[in-house]
Amino acid sequence: MVVCPTFFKTNLMDQARCTDERQITMTNAFFDKFSFGTIENVSRSTLKAIRKNRLYVIPQPDAKFCWIMKRISPALFQRGKAFLYTSGLYDWALDIWCLMCPALY
Repeated sequence: MVVCPTFFKTNLMDQARCTDERQITMTNAFFDKFSFGTIENVSRSTLKAIRKNRLYVIPQPDAKFCWIMKRISPALFQRGKAFLYTSGLYDWALDIWCLMCPALY
């Protein structure tokens, strides 16, 4: 069985050893704003998949979207990801997000 969750609320960042404040801020922003469910929801989905003998457990809608896109067109998915990183759009979007949510700083 393969469990493929994305962001969900845990105490993971309480244990982080990262010293880069920007990364900590952005990660906390993601956990606060983009968490789809809790550890209980992910656990419930996993147990349900075990009962149904499923190979993949993809408990959140964002993960399902990415998984489907990677299955339909892996090359296009990778090129899109590479474009976001190399063009700087990924960092730009995160900076804009942090500006829009100053309470997360």
